[in-house]
Amino acid sequence: MDHRRQYLQQLDQLDKTINVWYEKLQPVTALQLRYQAAPGKWSILHVLAHLVKTEEVVLQYCRKKVQAADLRRVSPMTSLRASLLPLLVGKRLYRYKAPRVVAPAPDLEYTGLEDLFTEWEKVRKDWKQFIEQLPEDKLDKEVYRQPNLGRLGWKGTFIFFENHMKRHWKQIEEIVVSSQ
Repeated sequence: MDHRRQYLQQLDQLDKTINVWYEKLQPVTALQLRYQAAPGKWSILHVLAHLVKTEEVVLQYCRKKVQAADLRRVSPMTSLRASLLPLLVGKRLYRYKAPRVVAPAPDLEYTGLEDLFTEWEKVRKDWKQFIEQLPEDKLDKEVYRQPNLGRLGWKGTFIFFENHMKRHWKQIEEIVVSSQ
């Protein structure tokens, strides 16, 4: 099996989702994008900034970890954890507070959707370039350690991204409804 192609296809699928989101959020007003239901609650822009920051931080982490010589191969337990991600993350069965490193700044530096989605596109291109250049012997390793779920292989990492996005899309839809 060509793992690299599979991972790049997973990233392409995530790109399609991002493009759909951008189109769906175009009619949302600037006021709605910044609406916070209560002090300390995230706005739509906060949620999007969190998603971009998460992918960026995970990429930085993986770039560093892939240098290690003692990486473990993806095990059956790792694959099982990855298969449970849709339940644990996407369906909100397991909730936890975002680590501080990926929490959006209260005073966002983004002025709107265009800035955020441009940054997300840049991070995603960096991911694709990273996977394309990854040595063959690193394609079946456990590299990313998700803080609450443990070690994941590349497939599991991208499944995490997908379900993380689904979870937060529900949050965005709730914010849109409550901001009207």
